[in-house]
Amino acid sequence: MRLCWLLIAALAGAAPASSFAAGDPPRYRLDELREIARARHPSLESASAAVAEALAAIRQARTVADPEARFELRRAEAGAVSDPEYLVELEQPLPLPGVRRARVEVGQSGLRRAEHERLEAGAAVDAAVGRLYVEILLAQATVEVTRESETLSRRLAELLQRRVEVGEAPPLDALKAEAELYARRRASVEARRGLEAARLALDAFCGNALGPSFEIAGALAGPARLPDVRELAERIERDNPRIRSARAAVEAAEARERLERSLRMPGLALSASHESELDKSVDGVGVGLTLPLWNRNRAGVAASAAAVGGARAELRAVSLELRSALLRTVAEHAAAAETVALHDEGWRRATQESVAIAEFSFASGEISLLDLLDAQRAQLAVSLEEAEARARLALSRFEIERLLGGKPIEERTDENP
Repeated sequence: MRLCWLLIAALAGAAPASSFAAGDPPRYRLDELREIARARHPSLESASAAVAEALAAIRQARTVADPEARFELRRAEAGAVSDPEYLVELEQPLPLPGVRRARVEVGQSGLRRAEHERLEAGAAVDAAVGRLYVEILLAQATVEVTRESETLSRRLAELLQRRVEVGEAPPLDALKAEAELYARRRASVEARRGLEAARLALDAFCGNALGPSFEIAGALAGPARLPDVRELAERIERDNPRIRSARAAVEAAEARERLERSLRMPGLALSASHESELDKSVDGVGVGLTLPLWNRNRAGVAASAAAVGGARAELRAVSLELRSALLRTVAEHAAAAETVALHDEGWRRATQESVAIAEFSFASGEISLLDLLDAQRAQLAVSLEEAEARARLALSRFEIERLLGGKPIEERTDENP
């Protein structure tokens, strides 16, 4: 009878903070776990390195090409006279203003894309921590439920054994109760192993920063109404870092196309030279000009134009994928909320009363042992299903937050329609 109340206590008992007394294991809130994971996960380090690389590319695009120097030494002979001659040339390429501006635009578009990808990596880390966090809460609830179920089964087996010894029950009932106890013990062991695995997974994801023993503070919340799907879809189109990264990729491709087209324009180079000959010296300046007669960068322009089309198609594909993920997750959230509502409405109470009546009826000899075991199994299944439904509710909420770029959902309640 106490299974449901233990489940409710396991799901609702939240600690206020991660502070702990000396000797107690550390206790972490969800936001603290996310902060630890963000500081240690390599995906964010990689994304930050990509941002630094994009910044360096912008600096490189703003620089002017280095000059080219050439020195030539010759020996000239005029009759009996033999003297060395030399030539010194210095050439400085001068990119046209449009070319340099286009290169900077390409670098800036790449920087925007890298920054959005870093935001996407952060949202993915937060969502992953949220999933592991929910797995631990679910595992804790499962351990409590199966432990109490094992205790009740053990008491029943001991009771029937005493009845068999005094001749009040057939030996077959004691064997059935003993077999049921083994099944409950197996479920309890699996629940404890599941909790241990969930804790190890969270610690590994956080870079083994949580230690061998830690606790988490929090609770699996009940259902709350989400904003309208159209509102969520608009927020995803506006805030999701992946779609913003895809837009930046389109901008980068367009900037690259402008750069390739600007490279068809003639390139300039200024030069200065000094030549020392046997009987004279010559100083000169010159202007070099690249004539776009044969190449005109046709291949570069064609490739960049194709890249623009590909980037635009990828943007549309990302938008469709995110919208599909939103619709699927909202449907999962609604299904989980309806299941939790059924438990709150009376499913939990019905199984609890069924077990109470079955225990009384069995003690009075009105029902068989199998009927009592069926009632207990039904209560166990319903208690575990409620925990799983609450976990699915939290997981769908974290997935929607990930689609929103890590921003809160701002769920609706009756007081906040």
